[in-house]
Amino acid sequence: MRNASRQAGGWVLVILAVSLAGLAAVLKVPVGVTGAVVAAVAVANGVLAAVGTKRIEQRADGVRTRRELLRAGRRGRLPLVRHLDDPVTFGVHPAAPASDGKRSPPAYVRRDVDERVEHALTCDRYVLLVGESTAGKSRLALEVVRRVLPRCRLVQPTSPAGARVAVDTVVAASGSVLWLDDLERFLGQGGLTGQDVQRMLEAPGRPRHIVATMRSEEYRKFFSAASDVVAADTARQGRDVLRLATRVDVNRLWSQEELARARDHVADARMATAVAQAGRFGVAEFLAAGPQLLSQWHDAWAPGANPRGAALVLAAVDARRAGVHRGVPAAVLVAMHEAYLDRRGGLLLRPESLDNAFAWAGAPLHATSSLLLPEAGGECHLAFDYLIDAVPKDPIPGAALRALLCVASPQEAVALGEAAQSWQKQAIARQAYHMALDAGEISALAPAVYLLEELEGKAAAAELSRTVMRRVARGSADWFEARRIIAWQRGENGDAAGACAALDRLAGQARHALGAGHKTTVRIMTDTVWWIFYRGDAAAAVSRGTALAEEFSLALGEDDERTIRVQEAVATMTADHDPPAGAEAATALLDRVFALRGTTDPVSLQLRQQCAWLLKKAGRHGEALTLWSQSVEAFAAMDGPLHIRTLSARCGRADALGHLGRHADAVREYQEVMDHLAGLADPGLFTMDQVVTARGLASWTGCAGDPEAAVAMLEELAGKTASSLGESDVYRLGILARLAHWIGEAGAPEEAVRRLASIAETPCLDPFLARRIRDGRAYWRDRVAGLDVSSESPLRWP
Repeated sequence: MRNASRQAGGWVLVILAVSLAGLAAVLKVPVGVTGAVVAAVAVANGVLAAVGTKRIEQRADGVRTRRELLRAGRRGRLPLVRHLDDPVTFGVHPAAPASDGKRSPPAYVRRDVDERVEHALTCDRYVLLVGESTAGKSRLALEVVRRVLPRCRLVQPTSPAGARVAVDTVVAASGSVLWLDDLERFLGQGGLTGQDVQRMLEAPGRPRHIVATMRSEEYRKFFSAASDVVAADTARQGRDVLRLATRVDVNRLWSQEELARARDHVADARMATAVAQAGRFGVAEFLAAGPQLLSQWHDAWAPGANPRGAALVLAAVDARRAGVHRGVPAAVLVAMHEAYLDRRGGLLLRPESLDNAFAWAGAPLHATSSLLLPEAGGECHLAFDYLIDAVPKDPIPGAALRALLCVASPQEAVALGEAAQSWQKQAIARQAYHMALDAGEISALAPAVYLLEELEGKAAAAELSRTVMRRVARGSADWFEARRIIAWQRGENGDAAGACAALDRLAGQARHALGAGHKTTVRIMTDTVWWIFYRGDAAAAVSRGTALAEEFSLALGEDDERTIRVQEAVATMTADHDPPAGAEAATALLDRVFALRGTTDPVSLQLRQQCAWLLKKAGRHGEALTLWSQSVEAFAAMDGPLHIRTLSARCGRADALGHLGRHADAVREYQEVMDHLAGLADPGLFTMDQVVTARGLASWTGCAGDPEAAVAMLEELAGKTASSLGESDVYRLGILARLAHWIGEAGAPEEAVRRLASIAETPCLDPFLARRIRDGRAYWRDRVAGLDVSSESPLRWP
């Protein structure tokens, strides 16, 4: 209070000094008299006039900052909604001029979901419109806001940097509406949080409203547990924002009722043409020239056309696919585009000059949108979002990823690292993660640690974790996250009991310091359950996991990803001692999650894979094949045929085929995946994905009738991993155990018994593998003893 009083006194004296100076002018008091008074005031208060001037300047700077980061209306004030007259400035794609040459937009046609949006906006006050690019989301939102909230002040950040200012402005401006077109741009580091949304909606005075739009593909990324373009912590923060919204889906293709309403406006030739194309394209899509621009882009690759411009556009598209949702500097696009140009033929395409390429890509088609949209005064370029959904999901070239790293924010660097890793570009991934960690982005630690284990071993990874922990503030969320990873590494190094005890203590500390619902606390509690399981106490792990799932369900919700993950873990742990029960629990959970989140939700997709694996353990191979085939199709559509999720699902499908007796088909599928991985990986590097795939290929080769070939393949694999994997590493133990099995099948059963006895003495952290090794050893002992063996060795299979 003393400080507040001192500040208040300062302002009083500054005002007094100014007032006295003014009084002198009016009364013609001698300057010396008033000057003495003012000087006395300044001296008495310790130059508070300077303090007041500084505050005035700071306030002016704040006003200038708001003007730079928020769209201003008349006289520099926040615009009234009823004064909004240019849809393009609010994210609506421009249409071609009318036949009379006027640039006015086509008449608005009410969509089937208009009333739902109106209701959500007035009752829930935070509505999110989700749909494909050019589905008409922004125009729909704008028209509803105009109808429902005409007297509100509109707060629209002009760039992601304006997110924080926008939140503070909305809280301060009673009866305002926040406009967030392409919401994903405002999520992430320094962006919106769930607490921000609650602050705005709960602010006193007239109600505040939030209207946002988002492409379906971007929405999916924030709910994908394994997204390679949204860093884990960014995704969780984004989900907090998205879950608070009332979601309304906007279809790209128009219904018959919508088309009937559109026909009332066919006097406008633009609308008439769009309605005539409605069998193939959405009306809004056609008006925005999306199909025409896509066709123009495809045609530009022809020799002598605009191949360099087409390559620049593809570079900008891939920047957005990789998670950089802002304009990319021209120099970065230039550095990226050469890789795309070379893929298509390079100089044989007779590419045009860079100046001509940028001019072509930025030229509006029929005065509508252009393939590249200028930002930052033309210094940066953003790809037309319609193109992102239309391109094949091919791997992004390594050179392009490296160029993007030069301008990436710390969170973008994490996303770029995960994207690089998904396409086997481990060196780029490592560079990206370390760049993010150097900038203090803790979400890079977990992927960096696991990658470093693969590249340099567990000691280097452990040192990285300790280094990061020393950098962060003790007791902070980042500190707890680093401690969590260190505890996990302790378990992986052979001390399962120590890891479990450390995580249990850490969970109690995190509950106290961060709260039971904090994301880091939730991770620590979940990890504790897993290490109870890994130390060999499956029953206790299932009990603790069940209790934790119930706690999460009450606190976070039954459909929350974290709740589902614990329930999935409980099903997996149950399968350790009762495979049929584990499979039943998993399939029941999958049905429930499908009902809660839909079959295409990323959490559902990942759960489906785990369910397929548990069905395999239970011997239900036909059902597993169905789920794996569905996973392959879904991941190929979302991520592309060469993405690691797609390739991993293909390996699962191959296993199901093999277990159904189709050994040759399993070998063929594994070999194709192996060839793809070899083509993607950096020269001289054998990735863990290749290790797992090579192991499966060898096993099915043996099952197909060639045990000698299986032995040769596994011996080569054991040699390749001897230095990179520790002696107790579960992957290495799995390779050696399968090698021992196929040595037995190739005619040396005594050698198989000897090797498996040696392997069984090595501590194994994976209870599933440990049991397989024990059962495989018993199988070969019985074979050597001449006993009748009715079942196959579990080591026969991948």
